[in-house]
Amino acid sequence: MNDKVVLIVGATSMIGRACAHLFSQQGMKLMLVAQDKNKLDNLVKELTAQVESCIADICVEADVKSIISKTIKSFQRIDGVMQNVAVYPWKPIDELELIDWISY
Repeated sequence: MNDKVVLIVGATSMIGRACAHLFSQQGMKLMLVAQDKNKLDNLVKELTAQVESCIADICVEADVKSIISKTIKSFQRIDGVMQNVAVYPWKPIDELELIDWISY
């Protein structure tokens, strides 16, 4: 898993935070996304891997585009996404449309 680029949404709370630490220890490159800047800044300081962060709300289309752009600009790719917030339309991922996310 070394050098894989993982985007973690909801990075500052329980499971997201634990995964950020675990993934960092495994040498993954991380883009951490959350809404609380102070918590996000503190988490970034705790990690040893190459880490970038982004304040965003995944229910806002412009924020989602910004997250993706910033991740690609920083790491040139995204290998995996850990979606760890309480917003998830229960459909197969290949059937999701933008309206499915906005309705939350």
